[in-house]
Parts: sequence; C-alpha cells; structure tokens
Amino acid sequence: MIKQLKTILGRYVKKKKIVTEIPERAITNETDNYDISVRKYKNIPLYTEEEMEKAPIDDSDEVRYECLGRQVINGYVGLYKGKWIVGRRRDGCIVKTCKDLLFDSLDPEKEKRNRHILEVQNKALLGEDIANEIFCKFTYDIEKQDIFALHVTLEREYVENEIIEDSGTYGGIHFVPIDNIDLCANKGNTYYGNKIALLKPISDEVYYEYMEDTFVGNKVYITKVMYLSSVETWKYLSQLTLSLREHKEKLCQYLKGLENLLPEEDYTSSIKFIEEL
Repeated sequence: MIKQLKTILGRYVKKKKIVTEIPERAITNETDNYDISVRKYKNIPLYTEEEMEKAPIDDSDEVRYECLGRQVINGYVGLYKGKWIVGRRRDGCIVKTCKDLLFDSLDPEKEKRNRHILEVQNKALLGEDIANEIFCKFTYDIEKQDIFALHVTLEREYVENEIIEDSGTYGGIHFVPIDNIDLCANKGNTYYGNKIALLKPISDEVYYEYMEDTFVGNKVYITKVMYLSSVETWKYLSQLTLSLREHKEKLCQYLKGLENLLPEEDYTSSIKFIEEL
C-alpha cells in the first residue's frame, strides 16, 4: 500500500510542479475488480442496487423537473427495475421517481434518453486513466452569481489546493482538457465566468465522458485559479497548451463579451496578447 501511494504521489510531484501537495484522501487508490492493463473503462453504477431499493419515492414537481429532470439530461441517474429513475434531491438524499412520470409515454425521445442513460453508465472512467492530464473550466466570483449563474448555483468559490465537490443536483462538475480550452468559450447566450480554474482528477473518483473531450465528475482537485482579465493568466496558459493560437479568435471574442458584461474589468492587455500569438 505504501509503495502504491508513493507511485501515485510521484505522478503529481514530477508534473510541472502545478500540484505541490494533494490531501491524503485525494490520492487513495482502490483497484478492486479493475485491471488497468486490460480495461480502460469500468462499468460502474452510480447507485448500488441496495441504495436504489431503499431510496424513497418522490414524485414531486421539484424532483421531477428541477433535480432528476436536469440530471437525466446528462445521463447522470440510475435505472431501477426498468421503472424508476434514481437520482439526488437538492438536500443530497437519494430518491427515485416513476420513469413514466418523468418521460411521457408518447415522448418520441423516450427510447433515445433511456439508451443515453445506459451508455453513460457503461462508460465511466476511473480517475487514474486521465491522472496525468491538465483540465480546466471557467468559473466566477461568487458575488457575481446573478451575472453568471443562469443554470446552476455556486455554493462556494473554487479555491487553489482544495477539493471542490458538486452539490449532486445538476449532474456533476463539467471540465475539459486544457488543449480544448476553446470549449469553455462556447457561450451561446451564456458566459461561464471571468476566471479559469485548472484541475486535476482524483485517482479514486469515477468520471465519465459527457461529450467528446468534456468530462464530468462529482469531485475534482483545484490546482490554480486565475482571472481571465490578467495578461499573466494567458502567458501562463500559453506555456501549458499551444491551442491558444489555434482558437485565439474565439477566445478574444469571449473576452470582448466579458468586457461589455463587466466594464469594471480591463481585458485590453489579455486580448492583445492572445491576438499576437
């Protein structure tokens, strides 16, 4: 066990010194019924049969539409006896609701959604498969909640050298590899933040691919948090990935949008740096 922990610690110490120390609970590694040399994916249910059986029935509108209804979009729910959708309420309690109430029997998307749930459950990645990659996501100051929090509520800000945990209501924390930072700027009508958080997966956590190059999990380890308005942020990121040059037009467009959204923040130097890459 000691040798195993040293091996895992070595992965973090040797990598560009981004993570200097990870809490002991973040590096425990359970390898029961998993052979890394043979399988990359592990078919692991989100909830055990016992948990799903014991889960109370909750067919309230809040659970069906605001909790499980959102979780099922990402496939981040359990299926019990083909009749029940299992997920979490806002208070974190595991509950189940009737599938026929959640999905109208005449809904043409019903079978497609059912297949998606099973596909996601059958494609859960163990954290160690992606342990040496750097990931990122945009975030924001909690006092700017009313500007950025259109779909979710930030319970607490992302802090360096801490583990951030999802509240369990909206289907996990979404993040992307640093080389796909442009995906964070897929704003549409939504701006996802004025800061960037760099993250590392936790070796004993289970993550899954929601879409290509977009991962989801309940807990991640935050290594660095930086403001997008600071040119030093972009100088630092340019050392981690070459993709800034490839996607500079999209990134600059996002920053110009932030500048209009947050006139008190100056993005001029950051935009100029990216444009000149």
